[in-house]
Amino acid sequence: TGYGAGSNKREDGCPNLLRLCCGHAHLASEAGEVDILETHLDDWNSETWPHVSEQLMAAGALDVSLTPILMKKGRPGFALKVISTPADSLQLKQIILTETSAIGLRFSRQQRMTLPRTKVAVTTPLGVIDGKKIITTQGPVVTPEYESCRKLARQHKLPIQRIYNEFYHHSPTQPADDGKEQ
Repeated sequence: TGYGAGSNKREDGCPNLLRLCCGHAHLASEAGEVDILETHLDDWNSETWPHVSEQLMAAGALDVSLTPILMKKGRPGFALKVISTPADSLQLKQIILTETSAIGLRFSRQQRMTLPRTKVAVTTPLGVIDGKKIITTQGPVVTPEYESCRKLARQHKLPIQRIYNEFYHHSPTQPADDGKEQ
């Protein structure tokens, strides 16, 4: 921070002062806590995964993932990971224990940071596509929501990539090559 006083006399009587602050922009973010729920499954019918995933998301999971792993004695299995708010954690634990072959869970509370974002709706000749506007240090970025694109692709019998392209073409805010808003 630097300060300076000029010799110019202003007509309004206000002092001729300057303060200059130099620095780097901080990444605007939203902080919070999430619960991480994990278990390994080696004797589970993975055909039920779509059902289990839907149940977990409907109960408030922020994200669910299933990763193939190699377990003890060389058996193939899966690592199930669920990210949730602390408020939804108990219900999600119960779903995992009743809908899978899990006989135990590991869980922990972790800090997380997310970029600020808002919902947007982009109007295209094919219809309205829902998306989100994310604020980054390089400026705003607008991305489409998969389900919205999927719905329009099915409705118009078009490749989903065409719907994504329509979104980006008609989106009001996209970063330029230098990272600044157009």
